[in-house]
Amino acid sequence: MNSTLDRFHTDIFTPKRTNMETLSTFRQVPADAAAQQQLFLGIENKEPPLLIPSEELHGLRHIGRKCVRLSDITTKDTFGQTLNNTRTGGTGTRDESLLGSLEKGIDISKFPPRVLKNESGLTLFGGFGRFEIFDELNYKYWIIDIYEEDEASRTEFQFTTQDVKDHGALADNAFTAAKALKKADWLRAFQNVIKSYEENKGVKLVNNESGIETLNSWLKTIPNCLTKQQSTDYINDAFLSSMQEGVLESVKPDKVKRAALDVDKNLIVLNTADAGNKDGSVGNKQRLIRTLGAAAKRFVKSGGKTQEYVLHNGTCTSHEEIDYQNGLTQAMIDEVYEDLKKMVLLAEYTGNKQPLKATHVYNQKIGTKGCNTIQSFSEYNWYKKNKGESNGLMRFYNGK
Repeated sequence: MNSTLDRFHTDIFTPKRTNMETLSTFRQVPADAAAQQQLFLGIENKEPPLLIPSEELHGLRHIGRKCVRLSDITTKDTFGQTLNNTRTGGTGTRDESLLGSLEKGIDISKFPPRVLKNESGLTLFGGFGRFEIFDELNYKYWIIDIYEEDEASRTEFQFTTQDVKDHGALADNAFTAAKALKKADWLRAFQNVIKSYEENKGVKLVNNESGIETLNSWLKTIPNCLTKQQSTDYINDAFLSSMQEGVLESVKPDKVKRAALDVDKNLIVLNTADAGNKDGSVGNKQRLIRTLGAAAKRFVKSGGKTQEYVLHNGTCTSHEEIDYQNGLTQAMIDEVYEDLKKMVLLAEYTGNKQPLKATHVYNQKIGTKGCNTIQSFSEYNWYKKNKGESNGLMRFYNGK
């Protein structure tokens, strides 16, 4: 036991304890490629197994956990694009905590990256974020979970190899230590199910009881940490995006704001969702009302110049519908303005110098009289500054 390799193996496989006497789950990865290979071959052949058991995945069969040279694994297509179909923007910004973890070595309490083995070789479908960091840390070998296709275990939603890989990739990001999937990632996943279901089963899923139940059934086949409310919201948005596909561009308010700046920095962006009702009457005014404060200030500052809006819509699914909603927006603006104008004129006529006034508070302060009730300003227990106390972050109403 006096050889370098023997000492290396003893150091690697003997559990380390920190000064807090907690068992470490990390095994340090050496800088030398040959030593890396020896480390992972040792982990591969360790009895009893050092790593946690592999995970069974629908449509796949686990055939081994091996030390693999990372350059033998395909992670990009022929155009150099990462084969990460799960993330809408790749792996996104680098996870510094993941970098710190991998600098410490391999964490034996976590699943290894996952690849699909077929006639074309090994193709990565789980662990893209780690692979980017492997390259940065000059790691040449790693322990990899190897799977092959198993048609007998496919779900009713897995029609193609791509379906199987996509669902396996979603499962890879389901555990709490993984970088959480964003809403956009889940929307893409739901949309892919809708599209694949229609292409391979001839059934077009729509946003009704049957369609929602089908997508919820699919979600149960994927390990996930979504709340019931999240899944409901994501399914509704996925149906909306699918209906808009090929008909309307789906744009976020920030994109419209950036585009507006290139045209006129004073343009006010307004989402016209539900601006009009089916009977031709004005609909939801809340989005417009939220812009009025800024619009009024700009109007005064400009010396009375008309304030202009740029319209977009996030909920329409046809050309006719979006034109209808946008077309009713001016009627909504006119209606709100008329109400405000009448209020101002009436206030001046009656001499009311404060037509809008805060008078009541919902008492949320635990331990005070009337907590969880609505109180008038005079009844409410206002905070009083003690002598020598700093002014704090705000001024408090003095009760007068």
